Amino acid sequence: MSNKVAVVSIQYPPTIGGLQAHVKGIVDIIQDLGHDVHVITSKPNPSMKIEGQVDTNVTQLPVIKWFKDSPIINPFKIYRALKSVNPDVVHVIHTFPLSLEVACLYAYANNKKLVCTYINDVILEFPYSLVFKIYESIFWRICKYMISAISVSSHEYGRNAVGLKDWSKKIYEVPPPVFDTDFNLTLEKKYDAKKRLGLDGYDKIVLFVGGLRKRLIFKRPDLLIKAWSEYMLKSNINSVLLIIGDGLLKDNYKNISSKLGLGSNQIIFKGYIPRLELIDCYLAGDVIVLPSQDNNESFGITPVEAMLYGNAVIASDIPGIRGAIRRKNAYVSLVPPLNWKKIVDELKYWLSKDVNEYAVENNLYVKEHFNKEKIKHEIRRMYNE
Repeated sequence: MSNKVAVVSIQYPPTIGGLQAHVKGIVDIIQDLGHDVHVITSKPNPSMKIEGQVDTNVTQLPVIKWFKDSPIINPFKIYRALKSVNPDVVHVIHTFPLSLEVACLYAYANNKKLVCTYINDVILEFPYSLVFKIYESIFWRICKYMISAISVSSHEYGRNAVGLKDWSKKIYEVPPPVFDTDFNLTLEKKYDAKKRLGLDGYDKIVLFVGGLRKRLIFKRPDLLIKAWSEYMLKSNINSVLLIIGDGLLKDNYKNISSKLGLGSNQIIFKGYIPRLELIDCYLAGDVIVLPSQDNNESFGITPVEAMLYGNAVIASDIPGIRGAIRRKNAYVSLVPPLNWKKIVDELKYWLSKDVNEYAVENNLYVKEHFNKEKIKHEIRRMYNE
């Protein structure tokens, strides 16, 4: 049965980011299932990168205020946009200030089904943490009574998410769709990418992929830079760290690397790069590191993408990442959050290995666990049940 679906999301392409790619992937799959989808989102933050054009099925609403890259939209405009679409199903990407409450009100008043993709726990510093705790204890609790179904990126994260502790209904597992799970990896493709990027002079390439904005400070690239500095002091391997991503904190991270004595031949800040070049960087890479510190990281799509293109992974042992890369044996290392010395140990281990030992196996891991047919099946089940 075909439905008209309104997806309400904090952000959406053409802005660039893991959240945007996650929601876009879900929207594409809902459309593949035969539903008519319309997206309601915010106008882009001027500080964010844009790639491509706005899709014809997207309504961008003006923002009253930006709070840590999160848009506050006039709730009456969200309600009017929903009224204009007149969907059978409202699918909210939570957490998005005010949108969930408006969606609940609209669904209740108009007898519509309401489903929710729970992106992540929101962990803020004081006094914002107090405000959010009050919000969760009142508004989020009320909204949960009105929601028909909730999906999360992994069951591991769903079991550990603070915001879902009192959710007694079924949780559906809908991970972010990965770039291209049909990709057939060969070592020749990895070597060719190194040459195209002019990185074939290095024996080993380490990657960090993520936004360098204030809202994403929990990804902790500063810990990786510190670990990399320590590793380079004791290593005789000709290697380089690529920091891929942009944002207001990029200069801050550059200053950290400079103070630690890292030269331009040891660490490269590539900034924002388009998708095709990002795939080349993944292919050129040997190891990706994601040292995120807490439940703000609900999945970590970049390690999974990097595994598809033949990288080993060093990442924090937190529920979101664990749920993505520990579903069965894979060539990964999980380290305690905030422990940069353990990252140094794992860098020594993985960079001493030959890429032949793990690249193809990690590619097959992603194909098995994150192919789009599996994700499509789970979304279909969530909508049907």
